[in-house]
Amino acid sequence: MPPYNLDLSNFVKTSITSHRTAVGLFAATVTSLSLLGISTSAQAASLTHQYNLNNTLTDSLGGSSLVSNGGALSASGYSFAPNQGLSLSNATTGSQYSIVLDYSFANTSGYRKIIDFKNLTSDAGLYNLSTNLDFFPAVTGSTTVGDNVPMRLVLTRNVDGTTTGYFDGILQFSFNDSTSEATFSAANNIINFFIDDNAIGQGEASAGSVSKILLYDDALSATEVGSLGNVNTPIGSGTAVPEPFTVIGTLVGGTAALRMRKKLKSAT
Repeated sequence: MPPYNLDLSNFVKTSITSHRTAVGLFAATVTSLSLLGISTSAQAASLTHQYNLNNTLTDSLGGSSLVSNGGALSASGYSFAPNQGLSLSNATTGSQYSIVLDYSFANTSGYRKIIDFKNLTSDAGLYNLSTNLDFFPAVTGSTTVGDNVPMRLVLTRNVDGTTTGYFDGILQFSFNDSTSEATFSAANNIINFFIDDNAIGQGEASAGSVSKILLYDDALSATEVGSLGNVNTPIGSGTAVPEPFTVIGTLVGGTAALRMRKKLKSAT
């Protein structure tokens, strides 16, 4: 048989072109997903602290214990009068986290502080504002929550500063925390729950109760938050959370520059 003279140049050129096309399509897809606010990361946030609050302030995962400011523990949780909340130190990096609270407020009128970020020195923070979830001074949510109604609150902040709030798995707001108001920047990255700041004389607090507090080491995606369900859904160690691949919540409300209003300074 005569020897075959195989010309592989066209085959090689075609293979290289196909490879380049595939790489280009992959890069374009990733870019498009990013522009749409879709996470392409397969790295899920990890649960790092779990406080079940059944007659104890200890972390079931072995971390730092919560510190009481005068409230009372029972088998069903921690009850507090205004400004008798809880504090926690050395539990987060300060800038990347997810916090889950199963709680209720006795008084949802006006501003009632939920989470303080600057060890009670700044008026900024996470509030109930007349039954809505509010991050002062940036944005307000839409879901109405009445007095003594238990809710599952989730607040997340990612490495880019995107800060997002949810009630019972439902998006309330998302904003770019360019001024770092949502970072725990005081000594030991202290977190204060249900204690109002000294900037206005601690006049914006409510009595209430909390039955569970969870902390994750990064921002949960909208899908992961949705999987946590509402306040009646069991959560914590042993509960599966799916890998993130979801559209980040739509921006709700305005920025601080658009919120030209004054806060009431008197406690009720």
